[in-house]
Amino acid sequence: MEIKIDTITNKTSKSGKEFWVVEAGNDKYTVWDDGIADELTKRLGQNVDVEIKVSGDFKNIRGIVGEGSKIEVNPSQKTEAPVQSGDPKHDSIVAQVMVKCASEMYCSEANIEGSQGQYLANAINELTGAYKLALSNMKTL
Repeated sequence: MEIKIDTITNKTSKSGKEFWVVEAGNDKYTVWDDGIADELTKRLGQNVDVEIKVSGDFKNIRGIVGEGSKIEVNPSQKTEAPVQSGDPKHDSIVAQVMVKCASEMYCSEANIEGSQGQYLANAINELTGAYKLALSNMKTL
């Protein structure tokens, strides 16, 4: 995806990890790798082809693509912030991902395509919505 870098701001997470916020037009992206942040800083005001990974409400720049080469996040830096056990938001996300992965695996194994696959996807979306509703109702109890 090509973006034009307007600003880059250095920040520190609550856990003390350094990261950068890249503003491009009306969008904001996060960068957790200092090598990528350095390269983006050199290209301030320019259009840059970047690899984006969406994680929840966040758009993370995971790499820079261009001129036959690609700068990627250092594998040792691909770590997520630790999550407290029992965090409802985390548990909800994990459950949704597990259900989605299970459905995709089932569809690919059973060679389900077209309307059958769409029916299964709709059923899973409804179940996921019911799960979210049940979680929110439990919070109010």
